[in-house]
Amino acid sequence: MADETEELKGRPPSQETCYQAYKAFQDNPAEETREALRHAYEAVPKHNRHYVLHDMDLKDIPIRMILYGEQEIENWSHRIEADLAAEDPDIERMAQALLSA
Repeated sequence: MADETEELKGRPPSQETCYQAYKAFQDNPAEETREALRHAYEAVPKHNRHYVLHDMDLKDIPIRMILYGEQEIENWSHRIEADLAAEDPDIERMAQALLSA
């Protein structure tokens, strides 16, 4: 609801503000821009955070790694799937079959 109110006031939605803060951090990776990114990211409703970077594969992992540390990569769905495939030869065979098709 807050995003809709901001848009009616002519301000960008929280996802866009967060995306701009991410770009600013990339240009100037200082503590000041990291805190601005943290503030913008945490203002995005949780159910929308995965889409901030406009990338369905990466989701919000790059931002989470900047804010909360490298261990956030462990929560990345692609990483989890790769770990499962390494543990289960049947999953690995299925993945290889899909890739070679």
